[in-house]
Amino acid sequence: MKMKLSALSLSLTQTGVPANHFLIFPEGENIKAVDGRPQGIAGWVMLSDNGKALADSLNQSAKDLVIDYEHQTILSKENGQPAPAAGWLKAGSFVYVDGVGLCSNNYEFTAKAKDYIDNGEYRFKSPVVLYNKAGVVLGLHSVAITNDPALSILDELKPALLTATITIPETQQQENSMNPLLALILASLGLAENTTEEQAIAALNQNFADIKSKATAKGLMLDDGKLLASLSAEIAKVGEPIPATLEQKEPDPAKYVPIEVVTALNEKIAELQGNQKDPAEELVAEALSNGQLLPAQQSWAMLYAQKDLQGFKDYLSRQPKIAALTQSQTAGKPVTPATTTVALTADVKLVAAQFGVDAKDLASSMA
Repeated sequence: MKMKLSALSLSLTQTGVPANHFLIFPEGENIKAVDGRPQGIAGWVMLSDNGKALADSLNQSAKDLVIDYEHQTILSKENGQPAPAAGWLKAGSFVYVDGVGLCSNNYEFTAKAKDYIDNGEYRFKSPVVLYNKAGVVLGLHSVAITNDPALSILDELKPALLTATITIPETQQQENSMNPLLALILASLGLAENTTEEQAIAALNQNFADIKSKATAKGLMLDDGKLLASLSAEIAKVGEPIPATLEQKEPDPAKYVPIEVVTALNEKIAELQGNQKDPAEELVAEALSNGQLLPAQQSWAMLYAQKDLQGFKDYLSRQPKIAALTQSQTAGKPVTPATTTVALTADVKLVAAQFGVDAKDLASSMA
């Protein structure tokens, strides 16, 4: 909707206005300035519906609305002159009074402006309003004290300058509604009040990243789009009762045994494994005892049996058991130096021939 800007001049003191109220724009239809503005339409419209809506809109802003001198707030961009305030309409003070118009019930003038007014140096006030093609007043930019009731702001300002200068109340509402949120963010992050919005956003994003990283490390999966909400949900789970499916129950004896039984069983297995003899060692010892091996062959036989037990067994299966090698040739009597040789019996000669050794050497080893 395209809106226009213009100013209306009113007396600083007006009858019918409630006590402690500052009349900003009077109630009525087809209201025109003394110079005929607004042009092209019947006039401005300020009635209960749009007046109360405008008051509500203005009260959304946290900023006081300026009362300036001769509309200098708008003109300063063009003439380069300062725009000191003559007073302020306090934030949240706007009210529409039926039968009167748009008012402020909390306002103040500066000491300098009071002197001007008291001395009769300024006599009129002039609100700068925004209105649509039908003349309905929809916004308020500022109010000036003036002595020129025929002042035409819209005609004298350049459109580009006007656009850059005027702040539509809805925009003010959006801007100021963010201030409490920013203050809350700064307080939550422990940041100073002079922290910029960009710095606050950067700090907030870093905190979110830290929270997500720590949550992931703890096995918590948080929704990126609803980080705080999902984190709150996870925190709420702390201290909740354990689900029935996870509660400790008596173990089924058909499926589980006491840990003591398992420990004893493992110890028994270790004991049995420790008592188990080397099959190669047992086989070589047996072969030596039954005469299938000579004592001189023991080391060789151990190496063979440990490397290839089955091959060694096959070898022994082809060797005869020689009884002469298992018996003492002295019939149990102590050996004396005079009898340190073993007779070359037929059995000894047979064994010597079997193993390819000298019969006398064999007899000597058996002595």
